[in-house]
Order: sequence, then structure tokens, then C-alpha cells
Amino acid sequence: MKVSPATRRHILVGLVSGLLVALLLWLGVLQRPEDFLYDLLLLARPAPSSGDVVIVGIDQKSLDALGRFPWPRNTHARLVEQLHRMGAQIIALDLILSEPSPEDEELARAMEAAGNVYLAVVRERRGEETAYLEPAVPLAGAAAGLGHTHLALSSDGVVRSVPVTVGPYPSLSLLLARAVRPVDPTDIPVGPGQQMLINFAPPDSIPLYSYV
Repeated sequence: MKVSPATRRHILVGLVSGLLVALLLWLGVLQRPEDFLYDLLLLARPAPSSGDVVIVGIDQKSLDALGRFPWPRNTHARLVEQLHRMGAQIIALDLILSEPSPEDEELARAMEAAGNVYLAVVRERRGEETAYLEPAVPLAGAAAGLGHTHLALSSDGVVRSVPVTVGPYPSLSLLLARAVRPVDPTDIPVGPGQQMLINFAPPDSIPLYSYV
């Protein structure tokens, strides 16, 4: 069958377009198809915020009032005391607190009084070795639990998943969920490499309060 010049052009454009898309996907410029479909699914069925979770953010207003970060740990102690007085069921400090500080005992006492403060562990690569930066000893001892805060970046720079565990530490978010109610492991949506898929909430759906 004879192919017309117009048909040949269409075929050529299709082949070039397909090769270009494949190249961009390989280079990570475009989303992988499964990431694109996952985003579409969550846009079509956004997860509403329960209203039970709030974020206390280290924002510019707080930096202007309290000075450059990091702040003394007695500042964090006052925050923990305030949140405890306000009836927070669970408090998570997503901060690196691995270096000892003169104010550690004050923060540890505030954490012990609250009894519900969870702290973050950070994974750090040191050449061929992996180190886990736990909070300073008094703080780790006063914490209700320790969880990792490692995030898994997709090729397009978006975080869609979190490792269920990193080394001996569970995900901090999973640790907090289990502190509220039992979590059946079979109910956790896990992808390749034991990555826990994130059910995105719409932007600004979780209330955000200034630290100060």
C-alpha cells in the first residue's frame, strides 16, 4: 500500500514525539506515568483534613520575634508547656536536637510533664556509613517515642511517599498515628521498597499557627 507524504509526516511526528517524551521521562523532566496517575487520583478525590492536626510553623514572624534559628531549647520547653496546657493530645517536635545543650534538662522536664512528646531522628550519610542522629540523651529519655523524618523524593522533586522504617526507626508520622489508635499494617498503602504512599490533602487544608 502506498503511503502518502502527509501520512509519512504524521508517522514521523508521532515517532519523534514519542522519543522526546521517553527521553524527558528518562531524564526526570516529566512525571513518571504512575506518578501522574496518582496525582490525578488524589486531585479527583482529595483527602479532607480532620481538623485534629495543626502545624506550628517556624515562620518569618517568629524569626523576627525570637531571633535567628536555632533557638535555645528552653524556648521549645515553653512551647511544649503551652501546648500541653491547651490540651494537645500528641506533640511532635520535627527538629534536629542531636547536639547537647545547656537547656536540655529544662526541655526534658517539660516533655516528661506533658508525657506525649515525640521526637525526630535524622538519617545522615557519612561516606559508606549511615548514622542516625538521635536527640540528645536527656531528650531521648523523656520522649514518648522516636521516629524518622526521612522523605522519598520522586524524580520530579515531589514527595509522594515516606519509608515505613529507616533503620530501626518507624516513620514519625506512622508513630503518631499509632499513638492515637491501633493501625493495622495491612491498611498501610505501601509501594515498592516499603514506601508508604502519602494521601495528599489540599493545599492549606491543615491549620498553620505561627510558633511565636
